[in-house]
Amino acid sequence: MRELQSRLEEAEANATKSNKKLAQKLEQRVAEMETAVDAERRRYDELQKTNRKQDRRVYEMLSQVEAEQRVKAQLQDNGDHLQQKLKTFKRQVEEAVR
Repeated sequence: MRELQSRLEEAEANATKSNKKLAQKLEQRVAEMETAVDAERRRYDELQKTNRKQDRRVYEMLSQVEAEQRVKAQLQDNGDHLQQKLKTFKRQVEEAVR
């Protein structure tokens, strides 16, 4: 009977020891995973920050392109108007010479 009691106590001690080791390993794994999650969160935040900067840059460039297109259209209109004036002046000069 004492031998069984001794075996039981030894088995319980081994089980407790194994459970403690397993608990420590799991706690270590949880800590590693939390560290990894924190690193990914920082990386995600940095990517979001970079993305917002790029979005602002794209918006600024689109605004600049639109402004340049308006200027181009205005210059084209001015050029067309000057061409018409030139044709008119040429015609007037030709009529005056005749």
